[in-house]
Amino acid sequence: AVEALDGAVGHSRVVGLLSYAIADRMKLNEKLKKTILLAGYLQSIAKEAVPHHVLNRGGSLTDQESKIVEKYVQESVAVCRRMGFVDPRMLEIVLHHHELWDGTGYPDGLSGEAIPLGSRITAVAEAYSALTSWRAYHEAWHPRVAVSELRKGMEKGRYDPTVIKAFLALLESSGMPS
Repeated sequence: AVEALDGAVGHSRVVGLLSYAIADRMKLNEKLKKTILLAGYLQSIAKEAVPHHVLNRGGSLTDQESKIVEKYVQESVAVCRRMGFVDPRMLEIVLHHHELWDGTGYPDGLSGEAIPLGSRITAVAEAYSALTSWRAYHEAWHPRVAVSELRKGMEKGRYDPTVIKAFLALLESSGMPS
């Protein structure tokens, strides 16, 4: 139901499955892959904490609106806990999935290897899914254009280069445009 708030129906499933596939491509162990799958699936569960007019707004957000949006990751962790999820590794991935490789993300401004690997993976999966899906504020992008945008993001320091390389290799091996 939370995905219906911004037209992102199916987004969490795509993020979870794509995150798992990237983790598999990176040859992570099965337990960690399953943790990443679950975190990718649940990381946006508290988007309802963001007012509808902010969630669906096109263009740049004001500083105040950005602060409102940033709070949803902590609320997602709280919702997961209330649902009975207690794995600290999974909760950490959910909490830090908006951290950026260069340290400009949120909630803690972590950078590089300080960001949990699962969060770095789900961030790439989430970005790809968001770009290639219709939203109230943008049309779905062609996969090639989305991949180009992720590459630019890597070059600008947003995404872990190792994760992007695994993602591109995954696309190439599956015959998708990269």
